[in-house]
Amino acid sequence: MAEEPTTGATSLQALNTQAVLIQLPIEEAKQSFTGLPPVAQTNLFGDLLSQHRELQQKEENLQQSIARLPAADRHVALNHCHRLEEGTDYVHDPCEAAEAFRQAWQYSDTYVREEIPRSFLGGVDWQGGPDIIRFSEDEPYRHMFFDEMSARFDVVKKLPLRFNNGISSQLLLYRLCATFGALPLSCEATERYKSCWDLNLVYKKEADAAATTTGDGASEDAPPSWLLFQDFKGWCSVFFGGSQEASENALELVNYLVGPKCAHTYDGVLAGCSA
Repeated sequence: MAEEPTTGATSLQALNTQAVLIQLPIEEAKQSFTGLPPVAQTNLFGDLLSQHRELQQKEENLQQSIARLPAADRHVALNHCHRLEEGTDYVHDPCEAAEAFRQAWQYSDTYVREEIPRSFLGGVDWQGGPDIIRFSEDEPYRHMFFDEMSARFDVVKKLPLRFNNGISSQLLLYRLCATFGALPLSCEATERYKSCWDLNLVYKKEADAAATTTGDGASEDAPPSWLLFQDFKGWCSVFFGGSQEASENALELVNYLVGPKCAHTYDGVLAGCSA
């Protein structure tokens, strides 16, 4: 009666067999496995089980890392089509939306954060942390007061998603550049310790009206609506102060920048992807 192979020889045989089994079709691999001595089968199964558990842990870690990515960054990273999706209303003229926002907003060299909130003066003010939220990545960001937010939470039983859950600071800055052109020198943050960039926009229609009235664009009676995008401790944030009309347009811009339709200047490429 033939002797069983030694443990060392069996392990070596299992390793060699494993390399062969990986390259075989499933049915052939099964037949090759059943033809091994019992000890070799046990060793090979143990090795494969260990590898499987290691791969499971790596997959779990990867899924957790992906889930922590802001929505826009995740879409860019996992999107196999690097051009605007079919069905986009401006897919044949991908920069049309960007052009509309350029007509509505312009860079401002002035850092704007008013001491008196516009809401005290009959206007609107909000910021991207507590005020601009959504409860699902499938819905747009909205300006939501606490009472409405609380009522919505009671229904969906989910915490709201804030602006910094929608896009990273670096992708936001890149998309602002793709939408509005070269960044002004004033993009450097006023407080370098906590922020590495901030970008100010003013509502052009109101800025032009103020300039016509005063000659220098600085009317104390009707200051133009402003929109400030900012990095803060590595997160992105957004602040607004101004009229209801400008607020609605600002929210459209916010959702454009974090959404799947934000275009690069080149040929309908999604901003953040390469052609």
